[in-house]
Amino acid sequence: MNIIVCVDDKFGISFMGRRVSRDRIVTEDVIRTVHGGKLYIHPDSAVLFSEFSDKAISDENYLDKAEYGDFCFVENIDYEKHIKDIESVILYKWNRRYPADVFFDQTLLGGKVPTKIFSFKGNSHENITKEVYRL
Repeated sequence: MNIIVCVDDKFGISFMGRRVSRDRIVTEDVIRTVHGGKLYIHPDSAVLFSEFSDKAISDENYLDKAEYGDFCFVENIDYEKHIKDIESVILYKWNRRYPADVFFDQTLLGGKVPTKIFSFKGNSHENITKEVYRL
C-alpha cells in the first residue's frame, strides 16, 4: 500500500482534534495521484472527499482492506501496525507549524530522501510541498 499523509513542519498530523489535511487543492491532487487506482479512506476523512465520493472507498478498516498498489489517505497514526505493507509514503507538507498533538513517525522513512518533490499553491495554504518516498 501507499500512504498519503498531510503534515506540518514538525510532522504534526492533527492538533487539538483538528485535522491538518483540509485543503481542496490537496484533495484534488490526491485524486490525480491515485489516477484510477483504489483510494481507501477512514469515514472521518469522507468530508474531505465528498466531491469525489465515487473515487474514495470509505471503511473503518481501510488499512486492512488495502492491497499492493492501493492508496490510503491517513489522518492518524493507525498505519503503524501496517508498516511492513507500506510501499511508499506521499507527504503533503504545509510549510507552517501548528500546535500538533499527533505526529507522523518520520523514522518510517528510514532516512531516505524523496524521489519526487513538487511545490504548489493550495487553497488555504500559500505553499504546499508534496514529497514522494519509496520504501
